[in-house]
Amino acid sequence: MKETSMNRWAATLGYRMRSGITGTMAIALLTSPSALKADDLGWNGGTATDMPFVGAPGETTWMYKTGSTTATTENPFTYNSGANIAYVGANGTPLLNTINDLGGGRVNTIQGLRVGQSNATVNLTSVGGPDLRGSGELNVNGATPLHVEYVGSGTGDFIIAGAANRTGTVTWDSTETLLVDGQLRVGQGATGTFTQSAGTVIAGRAAAASTVFAAIGNGSTGTYNLNNGALEIGAALDTATSQEVRRNFRVGAFASSKAGTGTFNLGDGVGDPGSALFTTWDDLTVGHGGGAGTLNILSDGKISQNFAALASAAGVGGADAPFVVLNGTVNQTGGIVDTDGALQIGKGTAAASYLINGSTGSLNVRALDVGDMGTLGFTLDASGVMPMMIEGDTNTAGDTAKGITLGALATLNLSSLNLYASNDTLTLINSLDPTVIPAGVFANYAQGQSVGTNSLGTTFYINYTGGVDSNDVVLQTTPVSGGANADFDQDGDVDGADFLAWQQGQGTAAGATRNQGDSNNDGAVDANDLAAWSSQFGSHAATANVGSVPEPAGLVMIAIALTAPIGRRRA
Repeated sequence: MKETSMNRWAATLGYRMRSGITGTMAIALLTSPSALKADDLGWNGGTATDMPFVGAPGETTWMYKTGSTTATTENPFTYNSGANIAYVGANGTPLLNTINDLGGGRVNTIQGLRVGQSNATVNLTSVGGPDLRGSGELNVNGATPLHVEYVGSGTGDFIIAGAANRTGTVTWDSTETLLVDGQLRVGQGATGTFTQSAGTVIAGRAAAASTVFAAIGNGSTGTYNLNNGALEIGAALDTATSQEVRRNFRVGAFASSKAGTGTFNLGDGVGDPGSALFTTWDDLTVGHGGGAGTLNILSDGKISQNFAALASAAGVGGADAPFVVLNGTVNQTGGIVDTDGALQIGKGTAAASYLINGSTGSLNVRALDVGDMGTLGFTLDASGVMPMMIEGDTNTAGDTAKGITLGALATLNLSSLNLYASNDTLTLINSLDPTVIPAGVFANYAQGQSVGTNSLGTTFYINYTGGVDSNDVVLQTTPVSGGANADFDQDGDVDGADFLAWQQGQGTAAGATRNQGDSNNDGAVDANDLAAWSSQFGSHAATANVGSVPEPAGLVMIAIALTAPIGRRRA
């Protein structure tokens, strides 16, 4: 008998002895993965680039413990009917490009996969074998599928870099599908990288697998490069439950007492629009639970975040799926973002930003909520800037999120207005639902404030009640009527210091700024500006209203101020 045949026979016999099953019953159960005990297989195929993941007969590329000794196999799919967890370590770099049909629709099926690992189960020195722990790299190409299946608790997971001081790298160039029934974690304990240039990756698809979420940088450092193809988290429909399989997707998450750092590069700026597609039916969070995340959306990237319309497990009705930027940054440079839920920016205790770069691409969300730690940024080019579209009830997906809410300390960043080569009104936030009116204003830009000049030297003013339905946030060239703001020193309130600013600037006939006492952007500092200060005294800049009434203490201060000498007029 050839050595390889003996090894395979010994491996099978070893399994039967461990399970206590013999004869025809053992043969039958070998085809039923749910009845098998998963074996831990450690890569021992060497470190040469693109060593076959499935070896030819005689190439013992995998090793495992059997009793008090070790055994080997060249095929982790056919051995033990695929009821195995494979660990790619020992600085190995295997290539998977073969088809292994196990029957019953199970092709290239395994119950768990770890790339870059220091798990004790692959340290076989105690039974006379090698220590197969370490970093690893897996490459998949051709028309090669892979299924990491969920059978019982703790299986169906694909972990890349699952321990400290190890790195894991996966390159998916296959035109076929990677199915991960359980967890997909890129960077969990160490540095992990997943680069997808083709095909489809579906993770968290088994409804029976509990507490499953997908993460990039879960307590460590992870990067997912989706250059081309599709990444899908959860599933549109599980026939057993007649509902979506909903799974959180986290870019940067806190785990095991460590703050992870995740980077998701959606698109590479080379392919057609939407050719790098991310789809989910649940929450998308950048910076989860203390972790930090970065999401870069390029011209060929697309996010499709869908309302879960079917009956949920807890009862009747669907649920919305928010896009949450909690601790980190989203950079959108072109591309497509379409979410049926709310976009929340900076609603926690850490700084969070959504930055829109240039005038190409699209961004559609049902509602917008920028918290006190949130920044919404627009970098203009010669053609202007891509507007954010707020759908409200014009989105018929069935979720209930609605509104445009700007926190008292929310920040608006406007960059490169000087590149804009037109005097046309620029829409920053377009409220498509006529019933939705922005609540609040950005802390650093009051209603009607000048925001700078374009390449033609024209001054632009911000208007929170612009557009056809008077509910869009726009930049326009005409001063905003009713937009007086007497917070001249821009410190967030209207007080005596603002009166001193008006007093020093009083009499300026043209070219005055708000810092000099111009409340209504007409370039002059005069009695109209004093009246605005008088009516707004004691109020917060974000809520100042021309019709507000000062408190009694404020009236006393106003009287004192008005009877004081007016000071020098400017020439």
